[in-house]
Amino acid sequence: MLADPLTALAVAATVTRRIELGTGVLQVPLRNPVELAQRVLTTHLVSGKRLRLGVGAGSTAADFAALGLDFTARFSRLSASLGI
Repeated sequence: MLADPLTALAVAATVTRRIELGTGVLQVPLRNPVELAQRVLTTHLVSGKRLRLGVGAGSTAADFAALGLDFTARFSRLSASLGI
């Protein structure tokens, strides 16, 4: 598994021209929303607007605990992040 799908897709964009590039499901609440928005936009533009972004709230409490985040707030964090 690649640690950063957006970086991998940006690299793939440099050697492809027509295929759409997608993330699967990116666990948005585990990331800084402003930084994520910048990285998504950069990848989208570098790829010639071929990025298809899949997002989700996350489903594993351990992932949130590892980052000191409240698992029960994942849906509100997702909603707030998508508003940026």
